[in-house]
Amino acid sequence: MNIRHPFSKFRPQTYWLLAGTLLGYLCFVIALGIHWLVLSVGGAIALSMISVWFWCLQKTSAQSSENLLDRATFLMQLATLDRQVNTALDTWKKA
Repeated sequence: MNIRHPFSKFRPQTYWLLAGTLLGYLCFVIALGIHWLVLSVGGAIALSMISVWFWCLQKTSAQSSENLLDRATFLMQLATLDRQVNTALDTWKKA
């Protein structure tokens, strides 16, 4: 049974980004004091930074579905082509 860690798809840089963002947010709040403006602006900055990171990560992983050097991607592309060839052969046999 292969149970994967829920965060196994994340890159090591993601953990550093999350830790750095949390540390930066805490330093921001400590330096400027606990005020609603500081908390909201700091939270917005941290949230936007993490959102952009995950958006770029998602964009990169979507592009990796076209990487034929990846074994799973290559086999998936072969299966797609095999179905197309079989459909074309059936058409030729009918003709």
